Amino acid sequence: MCRTSLKMSSVIGFALLLGAFQAQARLISPYHPRRIADEAEVIVVGEVIELTCAGAVPAEQTKWRTPLADMRARVRVLRCYPGAEETKLAAGDTISVPYLALQPQTSPMLNGPSFPSLSVGDVFAFPLCRANGEANVRWELLDEEDHGLLVPCVKPVIEAPRGTGVAFLLAELAGTFARGQYQDLIKAGRYVGWPPYADPHLARAVYNRVAQQVADDEARWVNIFVATYCAMGSPRPSIGELLQGYTGSNPQAILSTMALAHIPDEGRDDRILATAIEHADVHRWGTGVMLSQNYPRLAAALPLTRETPEAVKGLRLKLSTHRTRYPVGSECRLEIELKNVSDRYFRIWVPHHRFDIKLDEIDRDGRSVSHNVPHRVGVHDSAVWVDDIVNLTSGMSLSLPRHFGRNIPGTVSYTVTYSNKKASLRPEWYSAKIGDIWTGTVTSNTVTVEFYDDNQQ
Repeated sequence: MCRTSLKMSSVIGFALLLGAFQAQARLISPYHPRRIADEAEVIVVGEVIELTCAGAVPAEQTKWRTPLADMRARVRVLRCYPGAEETKLAAGDTISVPYLALQPQTSPMLNGPSFPSLSVGDVFAFPLCRANGEANVRWELLDEEDHGLLVPCVKPVIEAPRGTGVAFLLAELAGTFARGQYQDLIKAGRYVGWPPYADPHLARAVYNRVAQQVADDEARWVNIFVATYCAMGSPRPSIGELLQGYTGSNPQAILSTMALAHIPDEGRDDRILATAIEHADVHRWGTGVMLSQNYPRLAAALPLTRETPEAVKGLRLKLSTHRTRYPVGSECRLEIELKNVSDRYFRIWVPHHRFDIKLDEIDRDGRSVSHNVPHRVGVHDSAVWVDDIVNLTSGMSLSLPRHFGRNIPGTVSYTVTYSNKKASLRPEWYSAKIGDIWTGTVTSNTVTVEFYDDNQQ
């Protein structure tokens, strides 16, 4: 991918301790409309019409030290900035946009890359530059990672004001709120609050453009409010606080407040609740937080505020060992695998991964002891960091090793529990795409290992 100058408006660094494994967090430089407009040679709003894999990139050729898929997105141009005269790109043209992706069999990395996640039918604003400055036009994304790089858009023509690239992107984002399907509104709501940029002026600028298009369409304002509010991190202002006039700097709260002002008092709660519950499959976590914070009595009666048994079954926690017998004084390697065995995806928040390992030990003389070895990933609870969130898509797994040993003969039975019961987020520090984070508890199978004394064999 072509590289641009690194503008470190917000640089984050921290360390994760994972048993004996330590991963150093990366420094990231996020994108936002102004930076995109400054650095992109052309901004193409296009629809993904085909995805193909051009081949594999060997681990030794990547900075991630893991095999990657060299992907190609065939994109149909809908409109672009600057116009066709400067870019030679017209509506209806198709371009090939290369990007990297994890291979299907590769487990997500705790401190790994955030590559673009594309599907056929997606519409985004793609910030492009010429590959390696070549004279023949071959376009590539500004960056190989998507930290606010791709702006969600819609297919209908958006009348963008002539002028700057920023104005073009704001018009596209406003058009997504004004004309998009509900799933588009969720993407736009998350983007508006994408930290560390999270500029309150962005929300106001987008609202002004949305208001011109939506006018008095109350149903659209209800959708905009619910989608943006449910995409918001937690803690979040209550609906009552927004009605009293929000004065903070959270851009999602600002946009939610402005949208709420267009919904008449009569029947407002009923319309908000009906929309939030209807789309709970899109933002289960966001709907659950909305209900528990604003309608606690109703939340207690609805199962969607908790993970359903079917959803919990979608995550499987499996234990395995290389052998079932080890000599005293040696170490048993316990493999912990958290796998998505469903056809949906689970968003996992790393700092609140809790693997509680229960050990039931029985000595050769019959004495037994049972104790827990809590194994918490992450040592900070003050914020949500971009590298902490792992999307487990269907079939993917997160594997973690632990080592145990004994100095006296006997058997040990291992059982592991993973739970993420509460997300105490502080979005004013740093959060990223935190909607729909999985909460619940899942327990593994039991593995029994014998430690024997060589001298007594």
